[in-house]
Amino acid sequence: MEFLKRILDYINEDSAKDMVSNINDELLKIQDSGLINDEERDALRHYFGIQSLADEYGDTVAWLSGLIHEGTDLIIPGEAGIQSQVDRANNNIALAHREEGIFLKLEDLNSYDKLRDLLNVLEIPPPYRFDSQTAPPSKEKKPHKPQTYNMGYHPKLDTNE
Repeated sequence: MEFLKRILDYINEDSAKDMVSNINDELLKIQDSGLINDEERDALRHYFGIQSLADEYGDTVAWLSGLIHEGTDLIIPGEAGIQSQVDRANNNIALAHREEGIFLKLEDLNSYDKLRDLLNVLEIPPPYRFDSQTAPPSKEKKPHKPQTYNMGYHPKLDTNE
């Protein structure tokens, strides 16, 4: 346990979040242009994000932080588990590409063909469906309905007789 604590202390959480957030911002620009969809952006974010972490902290720490990031989703069956499996697979593909010297940096995606070639190698997650437990809180205000009470019909209270 001390080993994990030392690794987590080594990672600057704010810096790591900023790295991945900056990558996501660049990928959103590509998505907004219509070249990729949300699921493809997620796959690319994992591919490029784990590489940025590896550049900063080394492959082992990046790999371990990817596992920690997925958290309990690793053992949850169903949609969260499937999403986690795909995310870990894309992290592993990125680290394998680094080891083999064939990885791409985000700035190297200068053509549609390179983008599609990379997406053909990555695992694309299924669309994520929100349910009552995973849906983000609604920002919509619901109209106020006055509380009404149904007292039911009781013949002794009928005043029309």
